[in-house]
Amino acid sequence: EKTLSEEVIKLIANLSDGGLRDAINIVDQLLNMNKEEIELDDVYNLIGDIKEEKIFEIMNNIISSNIKESLKILDNLYENGKSFINICDRLQMLIRNIIIYNNTTNYFDKEYEKKLDNYINVDIEKCNIISEILFELSNSLKKTSNQKTLMEIYFIKMLLIFSDKNDHLEEKDEKINVKSEESIKNEKEERLDLSYKKTRINNTLAEADKELKNKLANNYHILKEYLSNKEYNSISSLLLKGVPEVVSGRNILFTFKNNFEVVLFEKNIEEIQKLLKIIFNKKYAVVAVNTDDWKEIKKEYILSISEGKKYKYIPENNTQINKNKKSTVLQNTVEDIFGEDYVEIN
Repeated sequence: EKTLSEEVIKLIANLSDGGLRDAINIVDQLLNMNKEEIELDDVYNLIGDIKEEKIFEIMNNIISSNIKESLKILDNLYENGKSFINICDRLQMLIRNIIIYNNTTNYFDKEYEKKLDNYINVDIEKCNIISEILFELSNSLKKTSNQKTLMEIYFIKMLLIFSDKNDHLEEKDEKINVKSEESIKNEKEERLDLSYKKTRINNTLAEADKELKNKLANNYHILKEYLSNKEYNSISSLLLKGVPEVVSGRNILFTFKNNFEVVLFEKNIEEIQKLLKIIFNKKYAVVAVNTDDWKEIKKEYILSISEGKKYKYIPENNTQINKNKKSTVLQNTVEDIFGEDYVEIN
């Protein structure tokens, strides 16, 4: 007769969170498996959940504001069919335990306390904010079919909460390897500095058309109709948070208040262009910047125009274009924004 180990039974009890019916259902399905010995992985795979070590890894990346690694983990979990709702619930439970551990003693067993040692002196206020975001995310996931994009939106939001300070974990060899503020800043800049970006900014400004912008703005409300669309609700929600600042016949430059929205825009750029084509019956090459970057870009563009200079459209598959050999301070400044892919016309 097939039996379950004490380790498996303990895991089922933890995952069912005291729910007898849930525990019985899990046990029944496990016993019906065509296996002699039930392992912990069988339990996790059955309910679409993940190991405790992975939950700790996700939490560590949130605290260290590691956007790149966090998105990579989400991609992997999505491809393996893991339940995002379960993951949110598990993260909330971990945050609850971290808060308890930092405010009391001898509440957990010694083995688990060793794991929580990594979070001594973590910012409790920020943990509370993360917990509220996870609660909101868990509820939102139940209402959308595009769970992956929604997870990315909320995770980037959580990651940026911790991005301004990274000294809240003790610096021990066995502790979490927390990134410095400088490394996080560099990571963000690398993500924002995508190869196509400078060219698209240049091209949008080169062919900017106010009438086209007004026409698009007058029809921008159509995006709201896609908020209830299972495939495009998250994409339309993201676009409604942005502003189409510059529009041409081939390009659109969007601005967003927050960097995490820009990062999300870049990660879903193909889906964004697809939705815009559906709505406006036209294929656009799009690009996004935050409002602070836009102020600088706009300032340099106006300066160029006032000096009788402008930008030419550059094919994206041919970004190496010769320039005049003369170099000026303005030229160098413009290069910092647009790279060497612009053409100066006197």
